[in-house]
Amino acid sequence: HTVSLDHGDAFELPDLSLIEVTAAEEPLLQITGDLVQLAWHIGNRHTPCQIEQNRLLIQSDPVIGHMLEHLGATVTSINAQFTPEGGAYGHGRTHSHDHGATAHDH
Repeated sequence: HTVSLDHGDAFELPDLSLIEVTAAEEPLLQITGDLVQLAWHIGNRHTPCQIEQNRLLIQSDPVIGHMLEHLGATVTSINAQFTPEGGAYGHGRTHSHDHGATAHDH
């Protein structure tokens, strides 16, 4: 199994010092509006999404951004750290999951 590392996680070395994981900033789209409806459309397209109280963040994608604007979203280009939600079937942000007796990767 793979392990998902998030911003702020750390590795502890044998001497008890820590190496902290720091996510780099990247181009994102900040999405505001009817977040429930917009999150559904983002998820329906299997687009990784960071869900926050008052906004959604996705990797910069002009086609998805344009679609969301047509659904009433306010879409703003920003640079920020990105920590999308993990999938429902895997642990962390992997795309491998088990379907009973057989497992497969997509």
